[in-house]
Amino acid sequence: MDRILGAMATRVILSALILASILPVDGARGARTFFLVVFGIETIVRAGLLIWRFTSLSTPQKLQSGLFLLADLVATLSFLPQESLGVSAEGLRVARLARLVLLLAYWGPYFRDFFQIGMRRERMNQLALIGAFSVLLSATGAGALRLMDLSNVDINGDGVPGQVADREMTNLLWWAFLQVEDPGNITRSTQHVGLLVVSLVLTGGGLLLMALLIGLGASLVEELFAATRYRPLYLSRHTLILNAQPSTVGILREIATYYRKILRRPKIVVMGSSPQRPDYLDSPEMRRFRYVPGLATNVRDLERVSTASARRLILLATGAGQESDAQTMTAALAVRALNPELWLYAELFEMENAQLLHVAHTALTQPVLAQRLATLVLGHAVWVRGSEQLFGELLSSRGQEIYTTISGMGMCEKLPEILNMDGHFPTFMRVVYRHRRTMVLGVVVRNQDDPMRFGCELYPFTGNLSQCAGFVGICDKFLKLREVTEQVANTGFPSAAISLPEGIGAWRRELFNPKHILIIGFHEDSFPMVEQFVQRCEDRLFIRILVGEKRKRDRVFGRMVTDLAQPPLQKTCAEPDGSIRISRSDGAQTIISVEVKDRLTLGLYREELGKVDVIVLLRRDRTDVDPDAATVVGVLRILSAVQHTAPENLPTTRIVVELHSPDKIPLLEAHLRGQPFADQIAMVCTEQLRERIVAQSLFVPGLTDLYLDLLANDARRVVRLAMECPASGYADVVDDLIGRSGLVPLGAAIRCGETGQVRVEANPDFSKMEGDHKDTVVGVYVVGTFPFSD
Repeated sequence: MDRILGAMATRVILSALILASILPVDGARGARTFFLVVFGIETIVRAGLLIWRFTSLSTPQKLQSGLFLLADLVATLSFLPQESLGVSAEGLRVARLARLVLLLAYWGPYFRDFFQIGMRRERMNQLALIGAFSVLLSATGAGALRLMDLSNVDINGDGVPGQVADREMTNLLWWAFLQVEDPGNITRSTQHVGLLVVSLVLTGGGLLLMALLIGLGASLVEELFAATRYRPLYLSRHTLILNAQPSTVGILREIATYYRKILRRPKIVVMGSSPQRPDYLDSPEMRRFRYVPGLATNVRDLERVSTASARRLILLATGAGQESDAQTMTAALAVRALNPELWLYAELFEMENAQLLHVAHTALTQPVLAQRLATLVLGHAVWVRGSEQLFGELLSSRGQEIYTTISGMGMCEKLPEILNMDGHFPTFMRVVYRHRRTMVLGVVVRNQDDPMRFGCELYPFTGNLSQCAGFVGICDKFLKLREVTEQVANTGFPSAAISLPEGIGAWRRELFNPKHILIIGFHEDSFPMVEQFVQRCEDRLFIRILVGEKRKRDRVFGRMVTDLAQPPLQKTCAEPDGSIRISRSDGAQTIISVEVKDRLTLGLYREELGKVDVIVLLRRDRTDVDPDAATVVGVLRILSAVQHTAPENLPTTRIVVELHSPDKIPLLEAHLRGQPFADQIAMVCTEQLRERIVAQSLFVPGLTDLYLDLLANDARRVVRLAMECPASGYADVVDDLIGRSGLVPLGAAIRCGETGQVRVEANPDFSKMEGDHKDTVVGVYVVGTFPFSD
């Protein structure tokens, strides 16, 4: 209630009613009754709040609150019938004037700011200087007039020129001050040249003083508006985004797009270190975002943005690595001290810190390993062709996304147990896809020890489903999956059976098992990709890493030795030749060598093409002026190396390119268009993926664990199946894969019948491919448990 009374809208409405209540309305009984009811309720509420907070107030605050409450009570009683009070109408109006005291209570902080800012020493010195200059001008002008013949001049304005009073110093000073104060008082007669010159000089000096006063007033207003940005916000159930900076524009834009997609007006407060509202928040999609300067680790700043009443909060990373994680976890402690019940999403870089955050906080704290997931998508593009396009769409706010529903959070309270639903769940998945174009991937399962903790179990199930709390699925809107969840809660699983189609074309798994991988360039965010390569190694894998400096080589080598050691699953040792040998418990071995070599060396790419299976071009550190400059040059040199090569003699080396700026991708794609080697090159913007992951995690609880299961799980993998069938028959392909093989389709690679180009779509809409379209499905991306027979 205190938050409602302190809101700006409430203060404006009450102030307008106060001003209206002092008008003479004694003859209007309806108006008097209305004011009596409104202000009576307001007085009772304020009295209750004063009693509730009385013990926590200081003595001056108690006296001030009591004075305002007394004035409020007197003014409210003045609206009672005049005959019952025995007071004249004039007396009642005087009593109502006591309500004007409340204007000081409503707008007291603003008056206080005006007084404090206006009475600062530097501003008082400026005002004193302007005043002294005005007095000096007036005195100088009056002194000059005393030396002139003023017999024909009316100085004091009495209509009679040449009197003794016209030469008195007081009248001369006043006349000179009027010339300084207002240009409209300038002498209009040109007969007295000396008087005209003095008037012009004084008027010019007055214009200068006026300009100084206007500048002084403008700075005062600017500081007053700046002070309002540090005022408490009286909000509830809003979303807080902390640590905003220019590099987070993409995250904020994605969040705004999600809000537009679910047709909800965003109530978002953004906090950053900049004292001024950033220009990027003035864009149309983010114009409604409120900005407050402050630090995420400062409790007072958190209190100003009503953290105690917020619904969800996202902590953005302030940098990279362990230092950024330390600041994020410190801010998480400050947030939890103010509000233990909000959903807290913390962007972290290291897996160990995410696990620590899980242990130290409640289940409502969700670590978001955005950079790690983006790097895993980059590494996945090495093994599965086109997967970067699939995950790029799934993580984008435009198109199809993965959503989760959790019972008890704005929807049905519980779901039926599905312990023995393995036989019926595939039918349920196929029915939902056919009728709602929603691909159900699995279920959300609550933790038996802590119901507030949950995880995602993808089909086919391997764990206990007795605590099923919702579903995981791919659709274009969250409402579709929510409707499916509520339907299951109300009517159970659908019993209608769908017959399996016949005559589906044969499919096979596209196997790619590289033996030699060359990584050109390296940065701190690339280690998860190397871990992924080590986990996916099936027999023997050689990885060469080229860095530009020996100091960086030593740092990368040292971290490889320590971070890749996971006994007893993996054993890491340094070889005499300077390489690193990682031996897995299943016998697979990965040998990593780190070499010092400039990535811009002439002939580097020409020598390596055809010798290695994969070349991974990584960006430079994000602190560089242009992290993508050397990467773009590398792509151009690769194209130059194969420019005059016959199509049948092109090297089979797969090229995976990491970019920091998404603007570089269209430029390179335009250059690659028509090149025979273009199909071998995959481009991934990890920074854009990071932004999308952070934004999507705000709307999809458990997103980090879900994508870790898809990208870094040895038992469950996303692979591409090669097939050839009409696009209009994609629904039958879905039925066949789910019903016969236990594989869940995520998307498809579709060849356009008109242009021949292949595009990747997540959960494609088969109904739009019917009719005259000649599109063909040439591949399907599925998730399942492997190995399986081809």
